[in-house]
Amino acid sequence: MLVYSERVANFKDTILGVESDDFQFSNLMKNGHIQLDYAEIKAVAIVTSATKKGVLYCNMMDMKNPANALTTRVVDQISGNYNYKMGVAKNKENW
Repeated sequence: MLVYSERVANFKDTILGVESDDFQFSNLMKNGHIQLDYAEIKAVAIVTSATKKGVLYCNMMDMKNPANALTTRVVDQISGNYNYKMGVAKNKENW
């Protein structure tokens, strides 16, 4: 199946000399520092009763895993770490 997202957040530019409130994600979006991009991966679906309808789990522990393309690439400005490995995606069964 094809798993894709049209809302993968990425930094457009480097931010220097801003106030503390400007580091909030919503303010970064409003001020044009973050853009939403498209990403897709090809995956094999395993359907189980343990997973709720509409929920997709992917292994994102390995940085080389293609599923990481679907998660945000916005770094937390204070800690220097990436935000949670969570994303929103859609899927197409026949691609």
